[in-house]
Amino acid sequence: MEKSLGTSQYRLNYATDYAEAINENMKRLELIWQLAREGVITKEQATLGIKNHIQMIDDNIEYFKTYYSWREDME
Repeated sequence: MEKSLGTSQYRLNYATDYAEAINENMKRLELIWQLAREGVITKEQATLGIKNHIQMIDDNIEYFKTYYSWREDME
């Protein structure tokens, strides 16, 4: 059945994990922004944290796309 669907449960599970990681990093970005706005962390700390989380989101998007792609060889 997997070959006829062009994907597998394994690949879908990994795609789901990466989607959840993207969501978690978005929540962390919002938290960093709120902490900086309230003065709990410095602008430099916020800038570094935001930069790092954006990179993690970009990486997870790339990984997500590799697992959530249609595979012609599985048809």
